[in-house]
Amino acid sequence: MKNLIVLIALAFTFAINAQQDIHTENGCVLKIDKASLIAMNLDCDMLKGKTITSFKLKAPGHKTLVVKGYKMSNEAKLLVQQSKTGDKIVLFDIKLQESKEDAAPVSITLVEYH
Repeated sequence: MKNLIVLIALAFTFAINAQQDIHTENGCVLKIDKASLIAMNLDCDMLKGKTITSFKLKAPGHKTLVVKGYKMSNEAKLLVQQSKTGDKIVLFDIKLQESKEDAAPVSITLVEYH
């Protein structure tokens, strides 16, 4: 249940921060453009003061990237830039400060907004 609450909270934080659409389909699938994803910080009020300490990012055709902290690293930004519209990028193994549980994974579909 905690993971579900964290997942929903992260999804709404992503959607609000990126000002894009949120779509639920067997979990959380966000539709975000590249610029919004690159600028995104992973944080959430529902984490009750816990900070995201690291997460993994997976994009098609690329090795899994470990990102330290809650902001997109330069390497993560480059990976997103190299991705194509329609690609699904997954954030997973989301580690929380002082917690043994991970936040639920988030799937992001890259879109173009005009």
